[in-house]
Amino acid sequence: MNFIKNLPKILSFIFIHKFSITSLLREEAQKRIDEKNFFERMFIEVTGGVNNIVSDELWPSLIEKFVKLAVVMGIYISVFRLFLLPILVDESTHFNMFQLALYPFCLSVDYFLGTNLLSLLI
Repeated sequence: MNFIKNLPKILSFIFIHKFSITSLLREEAQKRIDEKNFFERMFIEVTGGVNNIVSDELWPSLIEKFVKLAVVMGIYISVFRLFLLPILVDESTHFNMFQLALYPFCLSVDYFLGTNLLSLLI
């Protein structure tokens, strides 16, 4: 069934384009450009012609890869921040969880206001 449906394209490739893939692709791209309205055609002609047609087909795959990368990075960051970081800091400083939570706050108050809260925490 696909062969019969694609027969005009095959015959066009053989007889009109003389087995030239670039000629066929240019014609297909020109058909897609002609389907767009005036402003989109002007934008395509100014920005490089066929490149926009190809980039329209690449965007979904690029977005999919970016989303996968963002999910993997989110999982890695959440696992490290929630599980590993408290264990590493606890082992290196011997603070309990309460002291670990208050340490950045006390350090910043000591630095900006010149107080001595950090010595009460430690």
